[in-house]
Amino acid sequence: MTESKLQTLTKIEGYDDPIAMLEAEFDSGYRPGVPGICSNPGCDYSKDVEPDSKSGWCESCESNTVVSTIFLLGAISQKGGKPIHRKGENPNDT
Repeated sequence: MTESKLQTLTKIEGYDDPIAMLEAEFDSGYRPGVPGICSNPGCDYSKDVEPDSKSGWCESCESNTVVSTIFLLGAISQKGGKPIHRKGENPNDT
């Protein structure tokens, strides 16, 4: 589900690559949210949501099923919204 929803959201936002989409979002200045998409099969409702959102409101399905791009990319885990770091990566490195 995640990869196809990420691809769909990327196309909706007018990009070929999800990383390019996020870079453009952050380069365009401050925005309170990032693109998100409904996780229900058959629904591609999208809207800006908080970066750590995994249960934003879908106006089409009338359910809390909109997830953020960052969540879809796996940068935030499903458990408690904590960032995922690869083994050996120091999260404090810039």
